Amino acid sequence: YTMNKIKYFCCLLSFIAGTIACDDDDNNITPKPTGITYGTVEDKAGNTYKTLTIGKQTWLAENFRYKLAESNANNQVTFGEIYGVDDLEILEGSDMTKYASFARNYSGQKFLLYLREQLFEAQAAGKLNTSSRFDAVWIANQVANYTIPNLVSFGYHNDIKDELLAIWEDAINHHLQRDHEYLEQYGYLYSYEGALQAVKEGAPEGFHLPTDAEWMMLERALGMSSDELEGMEKWRGNVGDLLKTGDQGIGFNALYGGAAIYALTVAYDTRYVHRGEEAYFWSSDQVFVSDSLSNGIVRKISVYQPGIHRMTSRLITSPTTVRPSYNVRLVKTEK
Repeated sequence: YTMNKIKYFCCLLSFIAGTIACDDDDNNITPKPTGITYGTVEDKAGNTYKTLTIGKQTWLAENFRYKLAESNANNQVTFGEIYGVDDLEILEGSDMTKYASFARNYSGQKFLLYLREQLFEAQAAGKLNTSSRFDAVWIANQVANYTIPNLVSFGYHNDIKDELLAIWEDAINHHLQRDHEYLEQYGYLYSYEGALQAVKEGAPEGFHLPTDAEWMMLERALGMSSDELEGMEKWRGNVGDLLKTGDQGIGFNALYGGAAIYALTVAYDTRYVHRGEEAYFWSSDQVFVSDSLSNGIVRKISVYQPGIHRMTSRLITSPTTVRPSYNVRLVKTEK
């Protein structure tokens, strides 16, 4: 009898512990808002986007990918792999000063890495056997300052001219394809000015760059408490999971496209970081630091965090460096 009582109480305790554990797990799941509807919308360039409507707001459920009429590194990029039409114009042009400048930036370094790899692979395969003393190693050293079409115009490589030009064209096509793949998945990264211009040129009817208050309206609808909303430069709440892809999300589908981010250690950071880890989205509002300086307000969502980070970012850089650039989600809010 005593042993049976012990077994009974052990089973009872196990049942209670299991119930508590399950309850804890349930409490960690952020409940989804109800009444969300879904649709599609088209921008002025004909790009179609999924949308979701929550309360009085309709949001793009994909990153904006409208291409500006005049695109360059100052207004839109795709993780540094190409700056609008600028790269192609430089690669197909005859201005070696512009080409050498391109070869020193992030985009150019990516291009040169692939080009040099193809030159060495072709030489190893016996495709670049030449009577010239200027072999693939010499060519690989020169392409930081001269295009291959420019080099072959000197007449040193007539016996392998076709092979070299084929490698050059392949490198250009690879460069453009990288841009296309990023764009298809993540849309463009826009500078602040680029985002405003893209919205002005191409936003679907009634849509605009969200204000900080409109981001807060969404966060409140997701369940963020009022005492967390105003937090700056910090993670707030646990409703960020609702904006992510997958079963836990509401269909907003935040994509971890990374960004070009202002760095505290140098004046402006030309590196692109956190692709596959973090999503960054502009708002239209600014925080005025001084008469000559203001910062933009950005939302960040991370694969590693359940909350939503509200942060500030410098808006512009000098014309010679990449501006801080983030993805864009547009919103339409009923009055």
